Formats: sequence, structure tokens, C-alpha cells
Amino acid sequence: MSDYIVKVIPTDPFRHIEQSTFEKTCKLLQTKLKADSITVRTYDKPAFIDCGSNLVKIQCPKCGAIIDFGWWGETMDNALTGEQQSLDIIVPCCGCKTTLNDLHYHFECGFACFELDIMNPQTYIDGQTIEYIQAQLGVPIKTIHSHL
Repeated sequence: MSDYIVKVIPTDPFRHIEQSTFEKTCKLLQTKLKADSITVRTYDKPAFIDCGSNLVKIQCPKCGAIIDFGWWGETMDNALTGEQQSLDIIVPCCGCKTTLNDLHYHFECGFACFELDIMNPQTYIDGQTIEYIQAQLGVPIKTIHSHL
């Protein structure tokens, strides 16, 4: 059986959170949710937070064209290396200026400087729980559903 992880990330890929906020949020979630584990990962610069085997395709946010995985991987590697650390790109399909974070990922993916991972939750994580997590972290968030 594969693992299922609900990954909670900020909508702003460059947003950082204080360690004490993470610790408090994790402790509170452990009293609200049953899961194999609830952990936090932090990164110095935005990292790609993926949906595991759920990723089917990537599309241009302007014209809807399918983005080639090879082009995307090379572009992502170039964007996240060096000092600039920019997610800004120009898509090859229509020449639209956008960001790697704003591409349409099917299933949802994103970039973030932190992620809160809920491994194999035993209960459904509903909208009310997501709002609770967002209030605890103090930043707008989105969720990524990942299968390994």
C-alpha cells in the first residue's frame, strides 16, 4: 500500500515561518488529527513541493497548452540554482510571462520555503481543518495531495 501525504504550503513561495509557530501548529494538529506523523520541512529557498505519482500533466496558465516535462524540468533546475532564485519564466507555447508556481499542475503542486506534512491521515481533512491550520500558521495556504 502506498503512502498518502497531505502537504500544506503557503501560497507565497518565498514565505518563511518562525520555528515556534511550526512547533505550536504541529502540537495542536496532533490533538485534532489522527495520522502516522505530522512533520515540518523548511528550505532556505523555494523548493518544488510535488504530488508524487499523482502528477499527470502541466499546463500553461494562459493558453492551456500542455508543457513538456523535459522543458519544465530543465527550466525548474535553472530557476532554482544560483543567486537569483527566480521562479519567473516565459512559456514556450505562447510566450506568456508567468512563474513556475503559477503553471497549472494536475494534481496540484507548488513551490514553498516550508511544508507541513500530514502522513496517512486517518480522517478526512476538511475545509474547516484547513482554515484552522491557516489561522495557526498566520498565512494563506494551499494543500497538495501526494501519493508515494
